[in-house]
Amino acid sequence: MFPAFIPHVPVVTRVRSPPRSPRCQPWRRSFATPRRQRPLCTASAPQPSSDPSPSISFSTAASSAPTLNAALAEALSRALAKLGPGGPPNLALIFVSVRYSLSKIGPSGRDSIDLVVPRLRALVPELKAIFGCTTDGVIGSGQLSDVVELQDMPALSVTLARLPRIKVTPFHVMPDDLPNPDARQLEWRRLVSNPDDTNHPPAFVILSDPSFAERGDLDTFLNGMQFAYPGSRVVGSLASAAAAFSRGHMFCTLPRDVLSPDSSSLRDSGLVGIALTGDIELDCIVSPGCRPIGPVFEVRKVYGGIITDMELVGRPSTLLSAMSHLKSIISFATPQEKLLMQDQLHVGVAVERVASDDTSEDYLIRHVRGVDMDGGSIAVAHDIRPGQRIRFFLQEPEAAEKALDANMRQYKRVELANSLVGYSNPPFGAMVFVDGSRGRALFREPLTETRNLSSFAAGVPIAGCFAGGQIGPCRSFGDNKNTPSVVHHAANLIALVRRRSGLSPVEPVDSPSASTADFDENPEKE
Repeated sequence: MFPAFIPHVPVVTRVRSPPRSPRCQPWRRSFATPRRQRPLCTASAPQPSSDPSPSISFSTAASSAPTLNAALAEALSRALAKLGPGGPPNLALIFVSVRYSLSKIGPSGRDSIDLVVPRLRALVPELKAIFGCTTDGVIGSGQLSDVVELQDMPALSVTLARLPRIKVTPFHVMPDDLPNPDARQLEWRRLVSNPDDTNHPPAFVILSDPSFAERGDLDTFLNGMQFAYPGSRVVGSLASAAAAFSRGHMFCTLPRDVLSPDSSSLRDSGLVGIALTGDIELDCIVSPGCRPIGPVFEVRKVYGGIITDMELVGRPSTLLSAMSHLKSIISFATPQEKLLMQDQLHVGVAVERVASDDTSEDYLIRHVRGVDMDGGSIAVAHDIRPGQRIRFFLQEPEAAEKALDANMRQYKRVELANSLVGYSNPPFGAMVFVDGSRGRALFREPLTETRNLSSFAAGVPIAGCFAGGQIGPCRSFGDNKNTPSVVHHAANLIALVRRRSGLSPVEPVDSPSASTADFDENPEKE
């Protein structure tokens, strides 16, 4: 058989080659297909490759078109073009600004958010796994730049991934689905459709409804995954709601949705996720954006997330209301710190019993929801237990940028050390989950959240979103391989996607594999 790419000249041979459809011969399509018969849609999927080992690929695109339909068509068209040859994508990650939700026409409206998945599947019929949520802002590749950060405007980002030798298992978890705390590993694995755990634990990307996290169900789920799959990586974000007291929207195509082309795949409550099993791993970098102010306290009385009484660590005689201690800190603060306290005050909850007094790494940052001047209590966006240690923090651009730069420099040093010993495994993609209070709102300029990443990981496609909470390891970098995942606030979380095998992502592998998502129709089966 002759090579696939040959000049358009007559060739005489007695060995008849298998017939090739015009669909598989794009270089001949312009001659064989009249103009009036060509597809009108500009977003067409890459044609299947004759290579039995399709290459791994990751592409992103973002659009700020005024209508949701136009933004989806534009972003998808550019993402498909950047994906390159090698077969269709088997995973799509969609982030949609809540600004589109505010102008939703209705379930049958032309620009309704519940038509995102059906439109995407109509444009790319081979696509099975579609996953995403509504957000405060999106991150992706722009028309004229490698990455853009679009906040406070209608925007949408599309990320496409072609992941050969990797199984993609979607799942949806409701509060009533959570097993009992003393449940067996098998019950927790069934909760996430029982992804394979042959050689390595799967990597999870999850998106949660904020109310699921507020009730403590998200913490229960994260602890369950650590128990069911020790050493597994769980990253993700909270979905954003269009208005107060409303729910965020999440997309997730389950097996039953694949059978119905008109299914919206919308989930308005609980948690959605995908389990990635195979030759893939996620390296996480968590960068807090706050610096500590004041001493460390020990909580004495608390009701859920409302702290009423606390004392200085080791000094029971200092037991006062939470507001009294905060007023004491304010009295010693500088004018600049007092200004920041008006809308940038946070509470750090100690990860362990003994926490360092000098760094925010040992604390999980939580938003302050409000203070009761009369009652003396402080409301925090997370449940706190009596006996836990807390500290006040201020979110400021200098601290946030310093943490980002330090973590990316450490990442680069690790990459350089690996290359010096002959181990090179660069990432082929990156997902960035950023708190909605950051970005332009914090730095007063664009691209600060992704500038360092673009510099240290040049050429790596970057996708992500701005939302109210980030899900990832509690440690910042380096020693977070085996630490459990938690919910962060006011943070920048980067998940670098790379192959576990250590082979270069651009090099094909000799062994054949499928390039479509696998769905377990019977999750009960072990």
